[in-house]
Amino acid sequence: MNKEIGLVLSSGGARGAAQIGVIKALEKQDYKIKSLSGSSIGSIILGMYARGELLEFEKWITSFTEDEIVNMLGFTLKKNGILKVDGFFEILNEKFPDKNIEDLKIPCAIVATDIINNESVVFNKGSLYKAIRASISIPSLIIPVYYNDTILVDGGVLEPIPINALPYSDILDVYVINLYAKEEGKSIIKEQIKDVSDTKQEKKSRRYKAFINQIENFLSRANIRNILDYITSPATSIDNIGYLNLLNTSTSAMVERIANLTIQAYKPDIVIDIPKDICKTLDFGNIKELINFGEQRTYETLEKLKSNKTKGLND
Repeated sequence: MNKEIGLVLSSGGARGAAQIGVIKALEKQDYKIKSLSGSSIGSIILGMYARGELLEFEKWITSFTEDEIVNMLGFTLKKNGILKVDGFFEILNEKFPDKNIEDLKIPCAIVATDIINNESVVFNKGSLYKAIRASISIPSLIIPVYYNDTILVDGGVLEPIPINALPYSDILDVYVINLYAKEEGKSIIKEQIKDVSDTKQEKKSRRYKAFINQIENFLSRANIRNILDYITSPATSIDNIGYLNLLNTSTSAMVERIANLTIQAYKPDIVIDIPKDICKTLDFGNIKELINFGEQRTYETLEKLKSNKTKGLND
C-alpha cells in the first residue's frame, strides 16, 4: 500500500475539528502526507499541520472554553455578517506568527469563493492567515473579504471538498475527509460526553440570552424582539422557521450535494466519513470529543480497507 498521500480537508464548521484526529491517526499509521488542500475550517487545520504545529495548535485551542472561543470570533452587526473574527486571528498570530504559504513544510492549496465572478480562488502563496480568513468567511455569518477588486467568501460555497486544488494529485494517492456523510451522528458525541449536566445547559441558556441582549443593546430599536424572534426561531414548522435557520438549512443542502458530486466525479482513493450532523456549525464546546472521534473513525476506515484488500487477495 502506498503511504505517500495527498490529503483533502473539508469545510464544515466546528465538526472540522475531527480532521485533527484524522491526521493524528494517519501519522500514527505511518502515512506521509505530501500535499494538502482545504476549504473553510479545513484551511485552518491544513495550515497548522503544514507549519508543523498541529499538536501545539490542538493543545492551544482545547485550552479555551466554548465561551472564550465565541468571544474571540467577535460579534458585530453589519449587513454582510455578524462575526468579525479579527480578534481570533490577532490572538492566533501572537501564538503562531503568520507565514507565507510557499514557506510551509508541505505544499498547500487554500480555497475561497469569488462571489462576483462565481469562481473558486486558490491560494498557494502569500500570507497563510489572509488566505484562511477568506476561506472561512461563511456567507451571512462571517464578514467577507475584499480582495483584488472582488469579494471572497467561504471556499466551501463552491468547493466543500477541494480535490481539484490538491497539489500533485496526479502522482499521489488522494485521501479525502468528508464532513458531509449522511450517517446518523447526533448520538455519537452524546454517547462520548457523559458529563453533560443541567448546569452546562443553564450556561448555554445564559450565553444565548447574553448574545440576544448584546444585539438588543446594539440596535436599541423598539421592534428588536419581533426581529430576533423572526430570524432565530427554530424550524418547527413552515410558518415559523427563522431567517437564519432557513438560510443555513438551504445552503447546507446545496453544499452537501456539491460535496457528494465531487466525490463521485473525482473518485478519491480513500474517503474518511464524518457524520454531517455530529455537531452544529458553531458548536465549539466538544472539540476534544470531535478530535477523538476523527481519530477513531480513521482507524476504522483503514482497518476496513485492509480487510477488504486481504479478502480480495484470498478470493
